[in-house]
Amino acid sequence: NDACTAQDTCSAVGACGGLPKNCSDNDACTADICDPTSGKCENPNFVTLKQGFETDLDGFTANSSNAQIKWQLSSKQASSGSKSLYVGNIAGSGAHSYNFGPALATATYKSVTIPSTAKKAFVRFKYRFDNAEPAGCSNLPLPSDRLQLLVNGTVSEETCTKTTGYEQIEFDLKDHIGKSVILALRFIANLNANNGEGAWVD
Repeated sequence: NDACTAQDTCSAVGACGGLPKNCSDNDACTADICDPTSGKCENPNFVTLKQGFETDLDGFTANSSNAQIKWQLSSKQASSGSKSLYVGNIAGSGAHSYNFGPALATATYKSVTIPSTAKKAFVRFKYRFDNAEPAGCSNLPLPSDRLQLLVNGTVSEETCTKTTGYEQIEFDLKDHIGKSVILALRFIANLNANNGEGAWVD
């Protein structure tokens, strides 16, 4: 009794099924959903949040334990457009660095509710990380400098390795469909001489 299938048949062992109803509207920006009770097709728009960081922090709130190392806009490196979100220190000369001692700097995005009708949900961003430590997230003798993605306060992804350009991080949010999520970017610098430039997100 599934209104979203046609030509339903049942095998001798009682396995039943049919051809799924085609609800495609040939629009890549909408979901294709069939109501199994009514058989009605629905094509809601995907909910997207795209941050460009061209004029401000685009809904992010920044704070840091070290006033010299903070999240801010930078025009030195950008994956697209003319600016990106940068964590570190920008000198009057334009030089970028995070060699100012230990820091914990966080950029937190406002709460977002993922619709219960969503078929997929994920967060994706590009980052560039310039640090001076060995590759990998070692905790000895001190925790490596690192860039983290937090979902509702839990570390979901992190990287500690220097990149030569922008690389992409994507995290599946399917377990949060129908719920509210708070996304945050966190940068941690240790006590070592941090001779890199910092990290950019776009």
